[in-house]
Amino acid sequence: MNQVLLYDAIHASNKAGIENDERYRSESAHATFCRFTSPLRDPAGLLRYIEKHRSYALGTETVAVIELVEHDWYNRSSAKRIIKQYVLVG
Repeated sequence: MNQVLLYDAIHASNKAGIENDERYRSESAHATFCRFTSPLRDPAGLLRYIEKHRSYALGTETVAVIELVEHDWYNRSSAKRIIKQYVLVG
């Protein structure tokens, strides 16, 4: 992650009243690729499929905006607060 973006995100979080009170510094981000609507019937089969196709090119996607957000574990829109948006493309 770009260090300038990281420090800006930390500053925006602190300004929004969200301070990192962890004992050790942590940096993390995630993106959800897919979500299952019910429990998997064959998790081992899914893992075999993924392993078999690990070199398959999925393509590319242009990301225009990323958001620094505070939300609950379930990412409910009612609990989501956008702290800052970063526009990445023109």
